[in-house]
Parts: sequence; structure tokens; C-alpha cells
Amino acid sequence: MQLRGKRDERGIALILALMALIVVGGIGLLMFTRTINEVQHSRDDARIVQTLMIARGGANIGSVLMGTTIADELQAVVELTSRPGRWAYGVDHNPMTDDGPEPQSVANALATIATQLQGAVDGAVCSSPIDMGDSASVSLRIYFTDEACGIDLPASVTLPEGRFVEGVPRGGSLEGIQTYALPVVMVSDGELGDFRRNIVVQGEYLFDVGQTSFAHYAYFTNRETSSGSRIWFTDKTLIDGPTHTNSNFSFYRTPWFGGRVTSAGCQNQACTGARTQGAYFYNNTSLLRTPPNMSPDFNNPNHGGNAPMFDAGVQWNGAVVALPTSAYNQQLVAQGVGRLDQGLYFPSNLYSLDMWAGDVNGESPTWSSGQWQPAATYQYIRACTGSRQRVEVGWNRYEYRHNGTCTVWRVDADNRMQQMVNEGDMSDPTDWVNMAREFNGVVYVNGRVERLTGPDRTSASNPATAAPALASFAQITVAASSDIRITRDLKYEQPPCTTTATRTGNTITRAVCENVNHANVLGVYTQGGDIIVGNDHYWDLGSSGGGTSWDGDLNAPTDVNVHAVLMSGTDQIRVEGYAKAGGNGSFERDQGSFNLLGGMIQENRGVFGTFNSNNDTRRGYDRVYTYDPRMLEGVAPPFFPTTGLGEVSFAAFFSFGQREQVY
Repeated sequence: MQLRGKRDERGIALILALMALIVVGGIGLLMFTRTINEVQHSRDDARIVQTLMIARGGANIGSVLMGTTIADELQAVVELTSRPGRWAYGVDHNPMTDDGPEPQSVANALATIATQLQGAVDGAVCSSPIDMGDSASVSLRIYFTDEACGIDLPASVTLPEGRFVEGVPRGGSLEGIQTYALPVVMVSDGELGDFRRNIVVQGEYLFDVGQTSFAHYAYFTNRETSSGSRIWFTDKTLIDGPTHTNSNFSFYRTPWFGGRVTSAGCQNQACTGARTQGAYFYNNTSLLRTPPNMSPDFNNPNHGGNAPMFDAGVQWNGAVVALPTSAYNQQLVAQGVGRLDQGLYFPSNLYSLDMWAGDVNGESPTWSSGQWQPAATYQYIRACTGSRQRVEVGWNRYEYRHNGTCTVWRVDADNRMQQMVNEGDMSDPTDWVNMAREFNGVVYVNGRVERLTGPDRTSASNPATAAPALASFAQITVAASSDIRITRDLKYEQPPCTTTATRTGNTITRAVCENVNHANVLGVYTQGGDIIVGNDHYWDLGSSGGGTSWDGDLNAPTDVNVHAVLMSGTDQIRVEGYAKAGGNGSFERDQGSFNLLGGMIQENRGVFGTFNSNNDTRRGYDRVYTYDPRMLEGVAPPFFPTTGLGEVSFAAFFSFGQREQVY
């Protein structure tokens, strides 16, 4: 009995131990199962966070697009929709107080912008989700209207009306920046495997609208004709900037355009009546090909090998851009009327207007180690009045010499201006008197400028030996009511570009323009005359029919370099005497290249030379354009004429907040 009891005790103990093992094992299994579940939940939580971060990254991409791609699309829409009046959008609310345009009229106008912009934005962001790798992707919709990418705005979200934020009305001045706001909603969908998260961001797209400067264009005409004849873009044409005509372009072979090309299709000078979209192609001069009749399509036309190259696209229904009707604004600015600063104003013709960068002694810098040294400390301007006087310099031989007076001014980097009162040593401070007001950059001539010059070359055949006309800090607009003749190189001390565009076959090498932060800039503008490149003033038969006279200082040199934005409001930019085979009729003269760094704006296209069947220059100059890319960023010569069209000078997205929407 006693022995059995011990066995029973051992059995009970074993049973208890087994039960304990079962309980402990169950607890362990339970704990393991819970750990596995927690790990799974942790992994799910991590995926959720990752997906949310992907969605937020998509929203950040949208914000970047607002300041880049979408800003470019906004500029194209603003050019077509802004008004030339006091307000870019909307009508006067209270003209007596200038407190902004009437709100509902602004809302209506901005609704039109939103509709036009939506299509362009959809094309940029709706094509497909962005693959992030590892089963991750993000898709983006940007709503300026109630539908984006074919999907309605989320039900819980609304878009208010657009509004005017701040700004001043446009008036007689050349200024007037106005800020407008377009409401916008961004929806960013992030996906990671089976996980999806959605971010909704609400805010406003704020943009500043100013008046576009004509300096914005690399090339502009109202009419693409000269004396009624069409002028052709050829395969020597390389224009790397915005190009526009109010009429229709004509193409021969393969001209290249690196910037956006637009034409308005006007069929007469005043642009009245119906406009006809399209262009002319060589050997089809009687036929204006409209976009539907362009082959293979209107973006890449090719007719008989005449195939212009549009690297930044072409628009055949561009806006009509009216040229200014007067230079009154520039005259007032030069006179300092109603201003704290002033320019230089000349009431009648100038024999010459000379500009050069120099030191305190008036000496130009020299080229050394890849730059002009020492750096100029003053911008000099010399204006001469009077006329030419014929002087006999030999038997039956004459020269023209200046008969008049000259005055010199200089301006430092802080726009402080001095006038030289005594001819003598420029380094003598007693020879200079301080002007009462700072220099605002405008030089206005109520008449013509017979000679606009920079420093003369030290080697007549080498343009590199001409010292700079504009100091690194100088910003000048030379404006005149009549003709301006360029007779020497006009170069910047610090040009933004160091090479020109070149082509090998159909391969284009763009100009190297890495110095876009340089400040020096020049505008040359005539409202009522031509900008003339001096040429063919070599021979002048005497009144008796015998003898010759030398008048070479009216000629620009061969391979002339001009760093400036050139503009003729009612006439042309042209080479004079290009059609003559020399004044004595005995020879042809190829003057090399007219190398322009800047832009060319004119009412009708001037002629620079004549060409043979091989497209080689026979007489005059061959044009070589290099666009100044600073103009595309809103830089312009001081008080240069504006187009009346809107220009977006700033655009950015401002968020009011965001929320997560879980699917």
C-alpha cells in the first residue's frame, strides 16, 4: 500500500509536469504567435509610412513643376490672354483710388487662364505614374479646374475663384508689376505593393505679371518684307531665342531656331482684316502654306528640302504684338521729369556718340589672361555736336573732319555721374563736376546719331583688338527719334556668352553662355528711323566729276561685333550701300559677319547683303546671331520699350495645408 502510494504520487507529479509543460508551451506558442503578428503589423505600419512618404514626395514634385514646366506654360497663356490696359486682368474698380481691378472681372479672366492652363498641365503630368522601383510609384493630378487627367476634383474639395493680390496699374511709366492668384489643388497618389496612400494639398498659384520688354526677343518683325519683297531665312540662320513676326516667315533650306517661334499671320502692316496662319517655303513663293497643308506636319514641315528646325516648338497662331508708337517715355526719363534720377538728353542731332569703359584717366583696359585688365572703374560717354567739314589734304583729294564741340561724362558703379568741364587731364578731379542726380541709364537724342561708336581697334582687321564700349557695371539705353548709325564695334567688358552657335550639317552646337550674372547691358532704340550699319562711304566723286573724297569714318569695320539689343520701332535695322558694287562701280565688297550678341527688333526686315547661288555673301554683311540668354530671365536695358503683353516674372505655389485620404 505504501509502495503504491509513492507510485501514485510520482504519476501525479508526472501528470502535473506534463500539464505544466503544456501550459508553458501554450503560453510560448501564444507569445510566438503574438510576436509574429506584431512583426507583421510593424511591417504593415512601415509600408504605410513609406507609402505616405511617397505620396508626399509626389506633392513636392508638383511644387517644383509649378516653378518650372508649368510656369513656362503659364507664360504662353498669359501672352495670349493678358490685356494691354491698366490691369493685366479685370477692369477698373475705382480709377480714383487705384485699389485694384474689380474682383469679379478678375475672377472671370483668371477662369479663362485656368481652363487653358489645365490642358497643358494635364499633358505634362497625366501620362503615367512615376515608377519609383521596388513596386513603388506615384501619380499626380493638378487641378486648376474641376477636372484633371479626366478625373473629377475630390468630392470634399472645392476651388474658389481667382483673385488680384496686389500691384499698381500700368500707366505712362514703363513699370507696373501686378500679382494674381489661381486657386489650385494637387492630389498625389503613392503606391507600394498593395498599399496606397493619397495626399491632397490645397493652395494658390501666385504669379507676377509685368509688361514684356521687347528685349525678350532674339528676333522680331512686324512685316517679313523689304520694299515689298520677301526675305528668306536660310541655312545660315541660327537664332537661339524667342522669334516672332506679326506676319508670316519665309524659309529656305534648313534654318535653325533654338527658341520658341511664333507668327501671327497678319496680311498687312496694320494687321487689319483676317489673319492667315502659315509660312512660305522656297520655290513656293506664291503659296502660303497653312498648318493643315504642311507636310509631314505643322511642327516639322519639309517642302522641297526647305525644312526649318524648331528645337523649342512653333506656334502659327501667335498673338499680335504691337510696336510702340513713340519714344516719349524714354525722353522723359532722360530729362528726369518727375524723377529723382536723370539721364542725358540732347535736343538735336549728334555728330557722334562715343562710349568706352575706362579707368580714372579715361584709359581703356587691355586684354590679358582671358579678361580685360585692369577692370574699368568708369563708364565714359562723349557726345559731339556740329557737322562734317570737307578739308583738302592733297592735290584734288579731300577728307571730312569734325567741326563742332564735344562734352564728356562719366559714371561709376554706383551710378554717380560727373561732367568734364575743362578739356585736359581726365585724372585731375578739378576737371570734373558732380551732377546733382544719379544716372538712370537713358541717353536720348531728339534727332539722329551720325556715328555710334565704341573704342577703335588697334588692328583694323582684328575685332578682338577693340576695347569694351560698356563697363562691367554699365546699363545703358541709347534712344533717338531718327536714324542711328553704328560705325565701330560695341562690346561688353563682361559678355554673357563666349562663343557663337555653329552648325555642321544639321548638327547645331549652341553658344557657350555661362556668364549670365554679368550686369553690363546695352539697348539701341530708334522710334522714327533706321538703325544703320555704316557701309560704302569710301568714294565720293567731286562736283566737277573728278577727284575723290575719303569719308571712311562712317563705315563699320569688317566682322563688326555688336553687343546690344537693337530696335527700330517704325523702320529697319539694315546695312547701307549693300546693293552697290562699290561706290565707283568696279568691285564687290564682302564685309564679313555682323556678329550680334543680343536681339534684333524692327518694323520690317532690313537687308544686310546680297548672296550668290551658293548662299555666299557677295556684298554687305552676313548676320551671325547670338541670343543674350539674360533677356529670357527678365533682364533688359533700362527703360527699353515694352510690348503691352503680359510677362510672368515670378510664379510659385503656396500651400494652405494638406491632408491624408486613405483608400
